[in-house]
Amino acid sequence: MSLCDRRALGAMTDNIDSERLETLSIKQSRRFDTLDQETKGIVEALVKDLRNNITKDIKEELAGLAQLFNRRDAVVIDWETQRRVIVDSFQQPGQGSDVGKASVSEEHEKEQKFRNAVNENILQSLYSPALNERYEVVHEAHTRTFQWIYRPQSDDDAQWDSFVDWLTERDGLYWIHGKAGSGKSTLMKYIWNHHLTRTHLSTWAGDAKLLIAHFYFWDLGSDKLQKSQLGLFRSLLYQILSKIPSLIPVVFPQQWAAKYASQNLGSVLKVRQNSRSTRVDDVLQ
Repeated sequence: MSLCDRRALGAMTDNIDSERLETLSIKQSRRFDTLDQETKGIVEALVKDLRNNITKDIKEELAGLAQLFNRRDAVVIDWETQRRVIVDSFQQPGQGSDVGKASVSEEHEKEQKFRNAVNENILQSLYSPALNERYEVVHEAHTRTFQWIYRPQSDDDAQWDSFVDWLTERDGLYWIHGKAGSGKSTLMKYIWNHHLTRTHLSTWAGDAKLLIAHFYFWDLGSDKLQKSQLGLFRSLLYQILSKIPSLIPVVFPQQWAAKYASQNLGSVLKVRQNSRSTRVDDVLQ
């Protein structure tokens, strides 16, 4: 590396570090205190990712953070307008306060739709019809065929660990194995669909929210996602994040920030759909 290259690299690093320090100070700012809980969570996720990845390009996340604060400022401005209208309404009879409330409500609704569109964009990048194909082709079991899996066993004649005990009390894996064609996939589909599975798991979860997901590896499948770790991750994340979308910016902070910033028609940041920084597969590899 030449002296000029080293100087250029040093200048670039100093610039990134300067931007990073400015970004990390956001959480201590008065603007951060005005954010709602969901927005605070998004900002914290983006800042944490910036702190943990000091060498990467941070333009997308900086743009996303700026966009979050700019759009939030619009809501605050409307809120201040609403307060003025309400004050005026005490002096002049009319519908001013209702108009003010409607304005703030509409702005919040617009922002939520904005975020939902970003979340849906990332969810669709995880989804593939091939991921559920194996589950769909597995035959349904006869109603009584696998009822034994939920029956209690005595210590004297137990041939395997109690499945119900595992569901209600234990952690770790419950390993089901057998010869090819012996019905393992059919049993797993039966377990997944049976109401007792969720009943017993709810006992295990207690007061915590219960969330379950499934994936069927398929070595004979035509799509590589059906027989790869990447397919497993994408399937589980799609199911989990679909049910708890507030986790999307936590799991994919850089991708979320880039898409959030690019949703703004006035943004100077242009993000290509196939760019490395916005592909969730690169994070899961």
